[in-house]
Amino acid sequence: MTLRDEIRSLLEAPAMNVDDVRTLLRVDHDDALQVARDMVDAEDAEARRALLRQLLPMLATHAQAARFTVYESLRQLRGVDGARNMADVRQEEHRSLDEQLSWLAKSRKSGSDEWQSRAKELLALLVLHVGAEQDGMFRLMGEHFNDADLAALGQRFLAAKVRAAGTRAGAPAGERNRGAGSVAAAV
Repeated sequence: MTLRDEIRSLLEAPAMNVDDVRTLLRVDHDDALQVARDMVDAEDAEARRALLRQLLPMLATHAQAARFTVYESLRQLRGVDGARNMADVRQEEHRSLDEQLSWLAKSRKSGSDEWQSRAKELLALLVLHVGAEQDGMFRLMGEHFNDADLAALGQRFLAAKVRAAGTRAGAPAGERNRGAGSVAAAV
């Protein structure tokens, strides 16, 4: 998403309050994009790894919370063309991000050109995912959920993030090693 697209998206976005799930998603998106950009721009291999260690749990908790709250709510919309497909595609984008994160975390060569290339691919995927959510999904949610629904969904999203973070932190090692969020130990 270019700066022009981000500005247009902000100007076109409905007035959102802090409880609105779209606001919470936007904050997560902005944070993840900044860390991913910093990781791509980092010159030092150790700085790249440190930023990856920051990005892994950030995206893992976001993805899990989005799957169980936002995407599931979209799937439950009856008579809304494309809602289920939109949720499925956004979830598939998270899987692609997980694959890139996993490769980066497992690689010991964070100073290599290949690692840098994969980090750039991750950033490109993240930019596309964020753009698709903030352009299409946010609009769809605004059309089919009222303010109270969006606030309730926001509370469920936050609770799901807390559960996701706690599950990974407190789970036995074998259970934590499922998905990209679990590869943080490898970094």
